Amino acid sequence: MAGSYQDVVVLVDRGLLDGSAYVGAMQWEAVLDDLGVSAAHIRDNRYDAIIHMITAADGAEAFYGTMVNESRYESANEAKEKDDIIR
Repeated sequence: MAGSYQDVVVLVDRGLLDGSAYVGAMQWEAVLDDLGVSAAHIRDNRYDAIIHMITAADGAEAFYGTMVNESRYESANEAKEKDDIIR
């Protein structure tokens, strides 16, 4: 219906800032420079809210790993490290 709006919630499994956990600091700064933004700008202007859900590798290890999800390539320890960086 033209002219009518409905509020929606879009949940994104990974945010733009998560990329910083997967590259070195210099590479991340180069990405931000290429985009012409800062991490703070992305955080403060791209999203209305950020909900960080802790990895299952930290406290629910039985639910983390390649037996549960074949696309996993990080060990539980690596996942915890990445999660700490992203947090």
